[in-house]
Amino acid sequence: MENKENFSYTYSAKQQEEIKKIREKYLPKEADKMARLRRLDQSVTQKGTVISLIAGIIGTLIMGFGMSCCMV
Repeated sequence: MENKENFSYTYSAKQQEEIKKIREKYLPKEADKMARLRRLDQSVTQKGTVISLIAGIIGTLIMGFGMSCCMV
């Protein structure tokens, strides 16, 4: 029942080019692991920066409101 045969196909140059284009379309855009790591690091640090800026602005506004209430 188990008849495993190895098939070997050879394609013309035109067919090989078409196969290469199709394969590239479905492969990940960034095959380089270092590029993926840099993108991950940038997304993490960018989120932290945004959160700290928001917390700082809100804190400054609360402190300013409190100072204005005390001075009046």
